[in-house]
Amino acid sequence: MQELRRRGPSLSPRLCRLLGGCCLRPAPGAARPGATGADCRSWSASIPSRSMSDHVSAGQSYEDAIQALNSLQSNAAYITDRTLGKQANGLTFTQKYSSMIDLGLNELSNLSVIHVAGTKGKGSTSALCESILRHNGFRTGFFSSPHLVSVRERFKIEGKSISREKFTSYFWEIFRALEEKKDSEMSMPPYFVFLTIMAFKVFLKEKVDVAIFEVGIGGEHDSTNVLQNVSVVGITALGIDHTALLGNTLASIAWQKAGILKPSAIAYSVSGHPQEALKVLAERSVERECPLLISPPLDNYKWPDLSSRQAASSLFRTQKLNASLALQLTNAWMRRRSETNSGFHKPIISPSLKEALPFSITKETATGLFNCRWPGRMQILESDCGRINYFIDGAHTVESMTACAEWYSKHRPSRSNTKHALLLNMTGDRDRLQIIEPLFQFQFDKVIFSPNIASSSQGKTIKCDNQNLRVSHGSQLQQTQDLHDLWVSKTCYTNNNKNKDNQVFINTSVKTCVDEALTELQDEASEWCILVTGSLHLVGAVLSIIDPNLEKSERS
Repeated sequence: MQELRRRGPSLSPRLCRLLGGCCLRPAPGAARPGATGADCRSWSASIPSRSMSDHVSAGQSYEDAIQALNSLQSNAAYITDRTLGKQANGLTFTQKYSSMIDLGLNELSNLSVIHVAGTKGKGSTSALCESILRHNGFRTGFFSSPHLVSVRERFKIEGKSISREKFTSYFWEIFRALEEKKDSEMSMPPYFVFLTIMAFKVFLKEKVDVAIFEVGIGGEHDSTNVLQNVSVVGITALGIDHTALLGNTLASIAWQKAGILKPSAIAYSVSGHPQEALKVLAERSVERECPLLISPPLDNYKWPDLSSRQAASSLFRTQKLNASLALQLTNAWMRRRSETNSGFHKPIISPSLKEALPFSITKETATGLFNCRWPGRMQILESDCGRINYFIDGAHTVESMTACAEWYSKHRPSRSNTKHALLLNMTGDRDRLQIIEPLFQFQFDKVIFSPNIASSSQGKTIKCDNQNLRVSHGSQLQQTQDLHDLWVSKTCYTNNNKNKDNQVFINTSVKTCVDEALTELQDEASEWCILVTGSLHLVGAVLSIIDPNLEKSERS
């Protein structure tokens, strides 16, 4: 979640010096790094030219579409308004705008939907569902958020982001229609609502067999919850996040997430929920007349061959939870589709949640499961020069950061000549200290803090659609400085049992942008292991530099 303030606080002299004496606004477009340290850079300094195919008509290019999209109310402002009660029900909001482009509930019922909510793993689980069903021969649509580099990532058809041409065409069709029909009481929709409506349009026009929708925030009032023809519902692991909207207890958050349960659907969730969350999920299952089952351990399935079983066993703890949930969701969807004519018998709804049965995995399903690529989550990328390994994970809750630390500890190299660095940022109203505590166990050679901005330099272009036009660079940098100061205040003696007479000082610094942070490490001759975490937006900024087309990410 982006910072809620439109204007940042006054800056300290040090931050003003970092900004060159002024508060810069986010540079339009993206920023591509310069030529220094070229031996270790995987990007080109050239600026891509526009082609005629990028244009639908004059003034309606892809670049113009991105600019128009970014001008819409940001998710941060939308969250603020919803928190203040100005837009208490995202469903009513989305229904109104959908109907303005002739997408009523009857039209939306033509989509066969798998709907996934949760605090941690909902994107990964949704991506696994898409890959499994695609490898089983179905034409898939997948709507996710946020995007890392290009907004087109949010709309996938058969596993691929829609093209610039299709994005441009669909965008302007919807944008112009809404613009013509808006009135004083209803202006243009917020950013996420617009993209949700666009996903409806894209998947209907592209005639997908199945549409997998990842919930944006919560569930009960999320824009995606206007969908009614939902075959299968998934609820991933729960944790404390977005407390201003969802409440500050697991019970209240579970209630919101379970808001996507439908009488038409069968639902599955992961094992390991705390009792207070499990109780609410069971109650909501009965209330919504939607049977809810718990996914079994991944090792309990019958795999098609030894290599598949070994691959399943080697997955990380949280990956196993998501994988089992995805197997249950996709199996249920395929069974419901094949048994439509003969009648599908749903499990009996019970106040005590039961474990779903494991089953035999087909070769196609196993291939889809193990060939899924979901960038930015427990991802390892090697630089072109071979001296830098990036460990990338967008963890931003207590539970996900704990899992990130376990994963990093397990996979990071232990060679004596390898140096270790942390690139960290965090936004929103989260408990920062509690979230970053799992990282204090590591002895980093450098800890670098950067706003979620690829580059702040004028004249550079980076292939990235993640511009934040509502929060100034100075305000973001102040927030980053605060995180740095929190880290320093806690880590200078934490690793020595709080013995202040034997303090450990780590080389820490605040950079104005990700480009500056990476340049410092890439220009050194050492071998580096760099952990990038704390924010998916930070991850996106990093990937826009080291893997701008996500080509390496999709192969890794």
